[in-house]
Amino acid sequence: MLLCLLAEAGMLVWGYWTHLHLHHSAATQRWAINRFVAEINRSVLSVAGVHMYLEYLFRLKLPPSFRALMRTINVLHLRSSNPKPKWFPGDDRWQAIRDHYLEHRLRSPQSGQIEYYRRSVQTERDQRGLFQRIFAVCSVLAILATFSEIIIVGAPGGASMLSEPASAAIGVLTVVLPVLAVGVLSWSAAMDYTARVNIFREMENWLKDQADRIQDTKSEHEFMRLAATTELRLLGETAEWYSRRSYTGVQ
Repeated sequence: MLLCLLAEAGMLVWGYWTHLHLHHSAATQRWAINRFVAEINRSVLSVAGVHMYLEYLFRLKLPPSFRALMRTINVLHLRSSNPKPKWFPGDDRWQAIRDHYLEHRLRSPQSGQIEYYRRSVQTERDQRGLFQRIFAVCSVLAILATFSEIIIVGAPGGASMLSEPASAAIGVLTVVLPVLAVGVLSWSAAMDYTARVNIFREMENWLKDQADRIQDTKSEHEFMRLAATTELRLLGETAEWYSRRSYTGVQ
């Protein structure tokens, strides 16, 4: 029992210290902004060669401090995309750019967004199932441990049915297992796995439909419009994720 209490105290102190360290070091904010900037770079590079105004960057819900960065990226993109890129020769270069966009940005088995959301659906579903099983196991074991403790305490001669270490272990389980069950349930609710599965599946299906629309485009203007809509949807999800983890307001 003493060892369990010491271990619990140690984990509580370690968890509280980790919380304070992460909060004061602003590690979460720095990690969030680095990932978001990386996604912006991926988005802009995916439309490299398309001479278009990156209006979708300015429609993202971001703090005002990002405006200068977005303007700079837009100007650099317009400047670099004005001449015909060497890697897309010919008069129909927009069609080659469209095919490149579909192959690498959306449909690539390794780095495509459709595959990313498909894997995310599977991951979130597996995580949800894992925590549901852990909750069920902890709950059943907690119920069995509680009834065993009731028998030991309430039945005549129940205290002599088990050795003292076994009786103490059951007493510990009647406290620890319900806490674990509630903790797992709270974590699962906080992560909202069911909602994330639905969101990711919806995004996957939308991207598949959008990829088919882009495949059927007949003009460069239509391709630019669909690509901008796609990037706005993709970066919009990332912008919301960034805002939640950087603790910054948006306008």
